[in-house]
Amino acid sequence: MKRDINIFGIELTGLTAKEAMKQVMDFMTGETVSTVEIVTMEMLVRGQDDAVWKEQLQKLDLLIPGESEILKAAGADERELVKDLENHTFIRMLLKYFQKNKKRIFLVAGSEEDLAGLKASLNLYCKGLIIAGKAVLPDDINLAESVINEINGVDMDCVLSVLPAQKEASFITGSRALLDARLWIGGGSFLLQKSEKPKASGKVRQFLLKRIFRYRVEKQNQESKND
Repeated sequence: MKRDINIFGIELTGLTAKEAMKQVMDFMTGETVSTVEIVTMEMLVRGQDDAVWKEQLQKLDLLIPGESEILKAAGADERELVKDLENHTFIRMLLKYFQKNKKRIFLVAGSEEDLAGLKASLNLYCKGLIIAGKAVLPDDINLAESVINEINGVDMDCVLSVLPAQKEASFITGSRALLDARLWIGGGSFLLQKSEKPKASGKVRQFLLKRIFRYRVEKQNQESKND
């Protein structure tokens, strides 16, 4: 069952891991590339006032929360949904599906460092994935054609991206018609979290991010009531 979630004017869909996987498998049978974005608190806070990014994001096929705090803020914190997010159940099921069915994955990042982090994260989640290729998207969007050619030049099923949120939204909305793939999944910082052990500074940063996120959501809700 779909749960509609609105945060800062962005429409997300709350799904259990099983429901999300069913949607992904339906996408994999399509003739054109379908797009899924795993949305985090950081993305929402950074992009709250970015009208262009929000408009591009809503053009994607499926936006799902990546953190349970988003569900709680929206009042959609059903036990199964929260548990799935806290255990990263969807991404585990997704990668297991890729491994079992020998699906070929292409990796895209904004830097060589993030590309290495993504590979390390995937290795921790699931062994034996078939990496068909990888590419770093240059900051100059006019050079994006080279990445499109790299993606289309290999036999693969899905693109996994850890591009920065605004950069990814701009690239995929502008290039999706040119991509020879069945599925594009953007995970940003969510897919990089597994690659390193949490440090004290990281925990403090996450705590502060939660405080900021909760405050802004509560402020938005209060303003909506007053309108």
